[in-house]
Amino acid sequence: MLIRLTVGNYKSFNEETEMPMVSSSKIRMMQGHVIQSDGIKLLKHAAVYGANASGKTNLIDCFRFVQHVLNAGLPLKSTNLYCRNDPKNKDRYSLFELQFSIGGHYYAYGFTAILSQRKITKEWLYELHRNSTEPLIERIVEDRSILTALPLSGKSQARFETYKEDFLTNDAGLFLSELNRAKRFDEGSPLIIFKRVFDWLTQQVMVIGPTEPVMADRYHDYLFNKNVRKRIEQTLSSFDTGVSGIELDKLTNDELLDIVPSPLLRRIIEDVQKRFTSAQEQNLAVTIRGETSLTVIQFRSDGEMEAIAVRLRHKGSRTPFDFSEESDGTRRLFDLIVLLLAVGDDMVFIVDELERSLHPMLVRRLLTLFMELNEEHSAQLVFSTHEASIMRQDLFRRDEIWFVDRDLDGNSRLYSLDRFKERFDKDISKAYLEGRYGAVPVFGELKSSNGGLSHAARS
Repeated sequence: MLIRLTVGNYKSFNEETEMPMVSSSKIRMMQGHVIQSDGIKLLKHAAVYGANASGKTNLIDCFRFVQHVLNAGLPLKSTNLYCRNDPKNKDRYSLFELQFSIGGHYYAYGFTAILSQRKITKEWLYELHRNSTEPLIERIVEDRSILTALPLSGKSQARFETYKEDFLTNDAGLFLSELNRAKRFDEGSPLIIFKRVFDWLTQQVMVIGPTEPVMADRYHDYLFNKNVRKRIEQTLSSFDTGVSGIELDKLTNDELLDIVPSPLLRRIIEDVQKRFTSAQEQNLAVTIRGETSLTVIQFRSDGEMEAIAVRLRHKGSRTPFDFSEESDGTRRLFDLIVLLLAVGDDMVFIVDELERSLHPMLVRRLLTLFMELNEEHSAQLVFSTHEASIMRQDLFRRDEIWFVDRDLDGNSRLYSLDRFKERFDKDISKAYLEGRYGAVPVFGELKSSNGGLSHAARS
């Protein structure tokens, strides 16, 4: 489970900013929204509000950025991702850290980097104990040093030293990534902890954006499991989409190339080949959710592949509809349906603009279903939204509602509704729209060419 996000000098976040998922000890309501683990009470939800360009998406992007660096190193575009509101930030380090729990153990993983130079400066992984911390990775790039307090010996010690020596001059990548690149560890090896942490950060945290395509192996498992596919069909039907069924139709190579651009397909094939080499798997599948298509490509280790298009049946229609013919709302639901299917999984869903293309009643229904299905489980949902109708104290606790606002210098600041100490019966949605908590648009006057207010500004 996610415990805390810390970020600094990234996009609109200038100073070090924390978003803790630890519950307030003063709020007694909605105990089903809290998970207690070894004395720590963690929240299942976080709803982030703010005006356009306040920094909500930048907060969500922190998770995406960490995953990208873990998977591929610092991207070329990172040279402009420091907070440019202050010229001095160009040479300051940027900070990223996630605190989380896996199987009852607590960890903090993070790194600092001078983004303008595409250079990692420090990297760390600590196991957090009640009264101490154990450094599993301590890396200082300037000193060319990588240390660990793991009790390594024999083969494990030799492997760690080899990986370390091969990586000491890599300033744009992360050592945790190197420890998981085409390497296999026995379950009994002390080094297995690096795989568990890497897998949690890159697979158990799912970031879903408002418009960009989603690629996830998890969708394949859902679509090809008849029982789960039936649940998807029932869910889509219950949301009044008109969808009554899902069909999986095989594509020819030419049809596949009409849907998936050649450069993207080549990149997918290269990635799958690497995974075959490292994991020694016999079959792999990739699900590609484009803006107007949903395609599954199944790969075999012998190089053969099969592409399948997802099409939808509607009540009263004899032929299925292509994904491109569906409404934006129905396509958006396919992105979000995973929230209702990963019941019991230790998943953290990070969603930008949850309400995009969805009716307010549908958004609330989606949230209540997620909460009901995970009442006895530990899945978490962090999302940004403009939808004020769901800002209700019968839906969320005060410590689950957050605001992002910009100061006079353009820097984003993050704060919780809990700081306002509102009564439990307060209409917080109305108060928010009236500007009581900030994080709303502040309009300036729009003047016409003759100096008077325009009709739009007066209305």
